[in-house]
Amino acid sequence: AVYEQAAAQVRQDLRQRLALTSRKAAYVYIHGYNNTFEDGVLVIAELWHFLGRQGVPILYTWPAGAGGGLRGYTHDRESGEFTIFHLKQFLRLLASTSELEEIHLIAHSRGTDVLTSALRELYIETRAARQDFRTVYRIKNVVLAAADLDLEVATQRVAAEYMGLGTERTTLYVSDADRAIG
Repeated sequence: AVYEQAAAQVRQDLRQRLALTSRKAAYVYIHGYNNTFEDGVLVIAELWHFLGRQGVPILYTWPAGAGGGLRGYTHDRESGEFTIFHLKQFLRLLASTSELEEIHLIAHSRGTDVLTSALRELYIETRAARQDFRTVYRIKNVVLAAADLDLEVATQRVAAEYMGLGTERTTLYVSDADRAIG
């Protein structure tokens, strides 16, 4: 009952914000390793600004930012695995808001693993229910920046499950200079 009440409030807030913009889109940013809430807010605010302040900017945050080094990375990895369930709930909530015409998902670092895991599970769930993922979720773009994904695992998730068919466009940004991801 508490969740349903909170979900109704989120839908109401989203509808109010969508009424203020001509573009009925949500831009959801999922932060990565060693990021605080403040880091995530700054990034989505900058992205929304440079996207022309259209649509609704949303930060999906999870308990990361335990500090650098191996211990911090291990904490953030485990927190990322824990939040997959919650990200799926949130994406279902967005999809249940009929006024929202399109969803754009942007993930960075460990957030890319969180996002691809959640999308994979939702894609399998939707297919099992004999529904069309694109129609149900209306995800137009998935952006993975500095992806913290194992190549073989990512290939299996995206290619073998045909998950790439669920969105209109997926963009992967990598850099040869990224020594951490290497």
